[in-house]
Amino acid sequence: MFKTLRTRLLIGLTPLLAIMVGLGLWAIVMFSRLGNDIDVILKENYRSVLAAEGMKEGLERMDSSLLFAIGGEEQQARDQFAEYRPVFERNLKIEQNNITLPGEREMADTLAALFARYLELTSRFFAIPPTEKAERTRLYFTQLLPTFKDIKREADAVLLLNQKNMEDEDARARAAANASIRLMVVVLLGAAVVAAAISLVLSRSILEPIRAVTQAARGVTGGNLDQVVPVLTRDELGELAEAFNVMAGRSATSARRGPSVCSALRRPLRRRSTRSRTRSWWSTWAGRSSAPTRRRGASWARRRRTA
Repeated sequence: MFKTLRTRLLIGLTPLLAIMVGLGLWAIVMFSRLGNDIDVILKENYRSVLAAEGMKEGLERMDSSLLFAIGGEEQQARDQFAEYRPVFERNLKIEQNNITLPGEREMADTLAALFARYLELTSRFFAIPPTEKAERTRLYFTQLLPTFKDIKREADAVLLLNQKNMEDEDARARAAANASIRLMVVVLLGAAVVAAAISLVLSRSILEPIRAVTQAARGVTGGNLDQVVPVLTRDELGELAEAFNVMAGRSATSARRGPSVCSALRRPLRRRSTRSRTRSWWSTWAGRSSAPTRRRGASWARRRRTA
C-alpha cells in the first residue's frame, strides 16, 4: 500500500502531530478566554470599585469639612470642601461611564441626584453666617447628614455589586481553568494511548518483515536453502524480502547442481592422478635396476686401465 517506509512512518506520525497541534490551538483559545475574563474584571468591575472607593473618600472629607465649620474652623472647612468636591465628581463621572452590570445605571443616576442635592444643601450651609452655629448644626443633622448617609449607602451598593461580580467572574475563571486542566489531562491520556497504539502498529509492521528475513537467514545458515519470505508490502522491506527470496532461490539451485558438477570434475582428476603414480613407479624401478649395471661398467673400466 505504501511505496516507501518513510511514507509509512510519516502517515503513522500524522495523528500524533494532529493531536499536538489540536492541543496547542485549544490551549491558546482557553488562555485567551481566561485572559479576557481577567481583562473584564480589571477594566470593568475593578474600575467601578475604585470609583466607589474614591466617591466615599471624597464624600467623607467633605462631611468632615462641614464639622470643621461647625467647630469654628471656617477657612479650613471651605478649603477642604473645595479640595475634595472634584474628587467625588471625578469618580462619579468614571462610574457613570463604566456601567457594566444590570441595575448599575440606576445606582449611578441615584448617586448623581443625591450629590446634586448634597451640593445644594452645602451651599445653604455655607451661606449661613458662622456666628449662627445653631442654625448650621440644625441643617447639618436634619438634612446634610441623612443625605450624606444616602450617598454613602448608594456608593457602597455600587461597590458591593461590582465586588460580587468580580467574585463570580473569579469563580467562573477558576471553574474554567479546572475544567481545562481536567480536559487537558484526558486529552493527554488519550494522546498517550493513541501514541502507544500507533507505535505498536508501526513496530509490528516494521519488525515482522525483518524477523521473517532473520529467521529465513538462520534457516539458510542451518542448510535449509528452501526458504521463502512472504512479501507483504511494496516498500523497502518488501524489496528486502524479494531480494532475499531471489538469493535463496539461486543458492538452492546451485546446491542442487553442485553434486553432478563435482563428480564430473573428479573423473579427469582421477585419471591424471593414476598416470602420475604409474610414471613415478616406473622411474623408480628403472633407477633401481640400472644401478648394478652402472657399477659393473665402472669396475670393468678400472681393470682395463690397470692392464
